[in-house]
Amino acid sequence: MRKAFRLSKHHAYLIRWGVRALYAGHRSRHHGCQARKDGHVNSIDLHGRTAVVTGAARGIGYGIAQRLLASGATVCLWDMDHSGVTAAAQACTSLGKVHTAVVNVTDPAAVDAGTQATLAACGRIDILVNNAGISGPNL
Repeated sequence: MRKAFRLSKHHAYLIRWGVRALYAGHRSRHHGCQARKDGHVNSIDLHGRTAVVTGAARGIGYGIAQRLLASGATVCLWDMDHSGVTAAAQACTSLGKVHTAVVNVTDPAAVDAGTQATLAACGRIDILVNNAGISGPNL
């Protein structure tokens, strides 16, 4: 015999409020964080932290780098495309401290050189975002 699935009172309450908010066209007062309510998207203070973002010349990596900079972090952009990472750094300089390194993450020697360059420029690495990826017909 199958057991009937029962929602707890708390889950039923959340579902009820979520559905009401959905139909009302706005978020319920029970959802979201205070930072979003105040109009701030970034609620984490990263001042004094150094982040490395791989694959940062464009796309998701570039977006992550912008968010980290907006949160106050010093960001080192790693990408194998020299012109792309340079253009990304120039676009981000108004947001905070940006450093670049041309690194192909599939080459261990290039990763070591990029790490040493980042440590020389920033002193330490606190955050690592492994965003670089590969694609192609053989994958």
